[in-house]
Amino acid sequence: MLTEILTIISDSLKPLFGGGDFDLGNIASPGNAAPSVMLTLVNLKEEPSLKNTAYSRVNNATLKTEYFNPYVFLNAYILFSSRKNAYKDAVSDIGKIIRFIHGQNQFSTNYNGTDYRVVLNMYSPSFEEMNHLWAILGGKVYPSIMYVMRVIELHNSNVVTGDGVIETITGKFSVIDPKK
Repeated sequence: MLTEILTIISDSLKPLFGGGDFDLGNIASPGNAAPSVMLTLVNLKEEPSLKNTAYSRVNNATLKTEYFNPYVFLNAYILFSSRKNAYKDAVSDIGKIIRFIHGQNQFSTNYNGTDYRVVLNMYSPSFEEMNHLWAILGGKVYPSIMYVMRVIELHNSNVVTGDGVIETITGKFSVIDPKK
């Protein structure tokens, strides 16, 4: 699912760069034939506020409890960077990306019969975080902009069927009448 949504974002941005000068790839090792403007996935992080979700449900047809692994909600940190030799052109490329995403920050795809929608929000790392990021990516700093792709919902379709649902309780009860 990650590949599909990143490809949709990449394909949406390609017309801004003449179709061939932008692609999804690793900025740390671009290669000689790589385009000058690249989209790179740099980090995945679980969304902590959505971590406590249900892990069971009742199947209405069989009245059995089904247990499943809870969904995983991810935030993906993506980096757009331009490797052009002319600094003004590289900064101009980043400006194009910012304008495009400012106008269209939601993307959606269908993967295995499930619709997914993500929202891109600009992320401004501190100077220290940027220093660490570019050190990991090879040390050469390019003009870039980072976005957080929120919230990607990933789930596993494995379901374990449990016992039946309690429908009635029989036994001897005494009713306490509060009016007496």
